[in-house]
Amino acid sequence: MPKLNNQDMTDIIKAGEVTEHFNAFAYKYWEARERSGQEHMDPVSHKIPVADETIAFDFSGIQLSPALQGIMAILGNTLFISWRGTVHREHLGADLERAPADESFAAYRDTFLSTLDDIIGSHHQDKLNITFFGHSLGGSIAQLSIDAVTTAILDDSNYPNISFDKIETLTLSTANSPGVYQEVLGRFTENSSKCKGHGLTLNALLLRTQGDIIQHHCPQLASVGTWDQRALIIRPGVFESKGKNDYVTAYRCVQNAIVDGLNGVVDALTTPSDDIDTVANGATNIAKRIAVHKEQYLTDKLVETPNTIIYTPHDTELHASDYYNPQRLCGLILITDSNNLDMHFTYDAIISRETQVIVAAVRTILEEMIPDRNANQAEPAADANQAEPGADANQAEPAADANQAEPGGQNRTWAEFCWQRFEAARQGLVATGNAVGKTVGDIATFTAEVADAVTTFS
Repeated sequence: MPKLNNQDMTDIIKAGEVTEHFNAFAYKYWEARERSGQEHMDPVSHKIPVADETIAFDFSGIQLSPALQGIMAILGNTLFISWRGTVHREHLGADLERAPADESFAAYRDTFLSTLDDIIGSHHQDKLNITFFGHSLGGSIAQLSIDAVTTAILDDSNYPNISFDKIETLTLSTANSPGVYQEVLGRFTENSSKCKGHGLTLNALLLRTQGDIIQHHCPQLASVGTWDQRALIIRPGVFESKGKNDYVTAYRCVQNAIVDGLNGVVDALTTPSDDIDTVANGATNIAKRIAVHKEQYLTDKLVETPNTIIYTPHDTELHASDYYNPQRLCGLILITDSNNLDMHFTYDAIISRETQVIVAAVRTILEEMIPDRNANQAEPAADANQAEPGADANQAEPAADANQAEPGGQNRTWAEFCWQRFEAARQGLVATGNAVGKTVGDIATFTAEVADAVTTFS
C-alpha cells in the first residue's frame, strides 16, 4: 500500500475522534435515560464534531434487551448506530458468554433486523451509508450487527429494505473492543465476498489503547473477509492527557506504562503463589490494566492526545507486541498496511487464549458474588485449555472462622484466592487479626480493587 499523505492520515484520525464521541454519548444517553425513567423523551439532541464542523444530532435509543442497548441518528444519507458498553450486571453477563454478546445478540437478531428494516424503509432519500460504533462490549455488538446485515442482505426476504438497492456502505468503527465467535468469522468471510460482488462497500476502523487486555479477547471481525478499507489506531495508555508537547506526552507514556508484558497479567491469574502480598499486587495490577480499557479516551479528544503520530506501513523489525508497549512506541500509531494489520490479528489470537483464562476466572468470582444471576448465563467452557478456578473437588472452602484460615494460601491461583476472599467477606468473616496478616482496612482496599476490576471488565 502506498504511503498515506497528510490528508489521508487526518481523515482517519478524525474518523477516530467521531468514533469516540459516538461511543461516549451512548454511555451518557443511557445513563440519563435510566435516571429519568418514564420522563425520558426521544429524540435527544447532542452536538458532535464531524470533519470541520459541529453538528447537532437527534438521537433515539435502541434497546433489544437490558444487555443490548444503543443509540441511533440519521444525518443526510448516513445512519449512525452506537452500542453501549458494559455498565450493569446484564452487560457483564453478555461479556462472559462464549464470545461477548454472542448468545445474547443471537436471541434478538431478528428484533434487530426488523428494527433496522423499519428505519431503512422510512428513509426516502438515496442509498444509506450505515456506520456501527461501539466501545468494549458495544464493539462486539457492532461486529455482530455487521454480520447480521451481510447475512440478511443476501438471503433473507423477511427484511425487504435490507437490500443492495438501499444500502451503499457498511462501516465498522469500534474502540477497545473484544471480538466475536469463530462461527461468526466463517460466515462473514463467505458473505462479505458475496456482498462485495454486489457492489456493497465494507470499511473497518479499530481504535485500541496500549495496555488494554480486553481488546485482544476473541478474534476481530476485521481480521477476516473482504473489506474495501481497514485501519487501526493505537493510542498511548496514559491515565491523564493534557494535549501537551511531544516530550511531555512521551514522558507520560513511560511514567504510566502499564504494559510490561501481558504475561504479567496471566501469571498473576494462573501462577500458584504462597505470598499473599504478591497476589494482592497482582490484583492491583490487573485493576489498573482494566481501568485503561474504560477511562481514558471516552473523555479526551483523540486529535489532542498525543501530538506525535507514528505511521508505519510495515516495519519488519517491530513485533506486534511492540506496538502495545509505550516504552517501544509512544504516540498515536496509525496502521493501514494489510500485512501489518494481519500481524496484529495474529497477535490477538495468541493473547486471546490467555484472556480466556481471565474470563473464566472472572466468571467464577461473579458466580459466587452474584448467585442469583440470570439462569441463562453461560457456564464456564469445558475446553481443556480454559482454566476453571475452584473446580477441584479438593479445593478448600473458606474457613468458617477467620482465625482458622491457612496463612499462606499455598498452591492457590489468583482466581481461587479471590473466590475465597470474596466469599469470606460476603459472610462477614474478614476481621482484624485474620491469619493472612491483613488489617480490615487493607482487605477492604484489596477487595475494592478486585471489585473494580471485575465491574469494569467489559
